[in-house]
Amino acid sequence: MTEPGKADLGASLRERKKRQTRQVITDAAMRLFFQHGFDRVTISQIASAANVAEKTIYNYFPAKADLVFDERDEIIGDMLDALRQRPPGEPALAAMRGYFASIPQRVANRRPPEPDPAFRQLVQGSATLRSHQREVFARFEQALAAELTQEAGVPAGTVEPFIAAAAIVSVFRVNHEGRAHDTEARGQRTRDALDLLARGLGDYAPAPAAVNEPRDQRQRR
Repeated sequence: MTEPGKADLGASLRERKKRQTRQVITDAAMRLFFQHGFDRVTISQIASAANVAEKTIYNYFPAKADLVFDERDEIIGDMLDALRQRPPGEPALAAMRGYFASIPQRVANRRPPEPDPAFRQLVQGSATLRSHQREVFARFEQALAAELTQEAGVPAGTVEPFIAAAAIVSVFRVNHEGRAHDTEARGQRTRDALDLLARGLGDYAPAPAAVNEPRDQRQRR
């Protein structure tokens, strides 16, 4: 029988190896995409550059476009955590302002805190990536709307949570789709977008007093 400590250590090593393999694959893929364009690069070429099997790539990334937007699930989790962990009475937009301000620290040296011109050009040069990016933003909206709907205790499909979620996600979009140059200081467009939203959403969705209780307890109320 494996000792608990050794089992935990083995699991930790496996997870670390998975993260390293995933990073090697995405690094190789992005180098090729920037050099040749997304549509001209094959999975076989990426596998060769990363020194892994094609099957390994598909185990981590079901679609080639997932290699470009590989942190979408982490972003959703971080946004939802920002909402769920805000103090009672704090509006949703204030929590999101804190989330956007924390992005440079969150991403560290993994990637730029905002999409640079090369990344935007890569996406705009591929219909597949443009479509996939819209799907990613739609997932952000759906996740935020579902959280705000549940917090407010209103029926699914209620207009206010959906509109608020779409407005918040527009802060992402203004940096990805809404700019043709980089004359602003880093973070300026995000701050401007949040300031604009604050005029209409600044007081929307204050956190309920029970926001820090376990979700199952909140649902029973």
